[in-house]
Amino acid sequence: MKNSQQDKPQLQRLPDWLHRLNALVLQRLAVPFAWRVNDCLIFGADAVAAMVGHDALVELRQPCDDPAAAPRMLRRGGGLDAALRRAGLAPVPVAYARCGDLVHVQQRLAPEPLGCAAGTRPAMRQAVVQRHRVLAVCVGADVVAPGASGLLARPLKQAVAAWRV
Repeated sequence: MKNSQQDKPQLQRLPDWLHRLNALVLQRLAVPFAWRVNDCLIFGADAVAAMVGHDALVELRQPCDDPAAAPRMLRRGGGLDAALRRAGLAPVPVAYARCGDLVHVQQRLAPEPLGCAAGTRPAMRQAVVQRHRVLAVCVGADVVAPGASGLLARPLKQAVAAWRV
């Protein structure tokens, strides 16, 4: 018997997916990180919804109010990789990630941190950065994810995992 994760068809991008993704990125350029509104999971889910025309990653939209809640929520479902596979995203080597794919980026201390580190107090930021990865969207040679003042870009080479949309 086949595994149900293998039975899930891969998502189909709409013909105008690139226009839709660009519109989302432009809309969020100056929108700061906010739990449940514009965190890395919500942004990734919104990007996929824009490209495929439906909310395939509704599982990622569960309430998360702090840096510890998101990993707990994902662990209950078997982790981020399992959630993405259930939605029809197939893992690919980072070297093969292309525009629109989702990627996992190792958080690094930077003048302005990505994702959940942007939503934490400065005193806690280093501990969050050391433990957490950020879900981002590939936009070519870079990836983007929410930061304290809007979307921030990091080099794709900082990605540690990728999933084809």
